Amino acid sequence: MSFLGNLFKRKPGGTFMGNLLRKTANTVAGAIPFVGGIASKIVGQGAMMISQEEADKRDLSDADYMTKYGQQKDGRPIPVFNPAGQTLLATAAGGAVAGANAAVSGLEAQKAAENAGVWQYLKWLPVAGLALLIYKVYNNKKRHR
Repeated sequence: MSFLGNLFKRKPGGTFMGNLLRKTANTVAGAIPFVGGIASKIVGQGAMMISQEEADKRDLSDADYMTKYGQQKDGRPIPVFNPAGQTLLATAAGGAVAGANAAVSGLEAQKAAENAGVWQYLKWLPVAGLALLIYKVYNNKKRHR
């Protein structure tokens, strides 16, 4: 069988002649009893064939694969920017996040200062209430009669 070895060599998508022989062997194996097992061992069923895309994942470089299929080998979309653009985008995003964090911390500090101002006056509320109570007790008109 070595003289037919190159004919049945596994290729992406298979060869025309190999596919034709496999189809013929499948038809013959169904018609003749006791030959099915032998014919399938000689010709094969095509279970080991791989698709062209799988072969390209294995054989092509990353750039060639992305050019041909429009996606990366792991199925992710192609990045929009080149590496310098991606670095610039990451730097800009980092700066925007840092600026937003600074703005939020500034607003929190301002809110804390405003709340501290309210507490500054609220701590005198018991003193004012006590003074009002003392005033009412000493200036009670019923008591002076």
